[in-house]
Amino acid sequence: PMAVGATRIYAAHPGEQEARGELTARNVICHSTVEESKALNSFQGPGILISSSGMLTGGRILHHLKRLLPDPRNTIAIVGYQAAGTQGRFLLDHSPFLRIHGQEVPARAAVADLGGFSGHADTDELLRWLGQLPAKPKTIFLTHGEPEAAEALAATLHGKGFTAKVPALGDVASL
Repeated sequence: PMAVGATRIYAAHPGEQEARGELTARNVICHSTVEESKALNSFQGPGILISSSGMLTGGRILHHLKRLLPDPRNTIAIVGYQAAGTQGRFLLDHSPFLRIHGQEVPARAAVADLGGFSGHADTDELLRWLGQLPAKPKTIFLTHGEPEAAEALAATLHGKGFTAKVPALGDVASL
């Protein structure tokens, strides 16, 4: 539903995107309800299905993957980071199948990695955001991401004068 709302905003202002050479949403049909999403499973012919299920770990996208993944004429475009152990990572690592709803679904569709579309901030963006805060935080807890990347970011933050910690599962902090 959030993606539908954002798409409607883009659709309401097509001239602004076109002036910058961006993708427009003129021919997009948005589906918000479960029933509308299920109806997509009977869609035949060329089309693009966009879902916001980031790592393919749950939600309506799994029903679409069960239908689309076995067909080598289809392409699954992964547009964001995929953590180890997620369905999205398995696809990027060329798994021959995905286990969806207890079934092994053959992965014959092409898989395209378009990682540049991630909605996550990178180190430079996080540093820029921290630099705009009215006061420096006492401690920054890095609780999201791969352990190696979190440790690297903590080291970068330390080098910029911040106190940063990468807590382990079960760690406790008094705030």
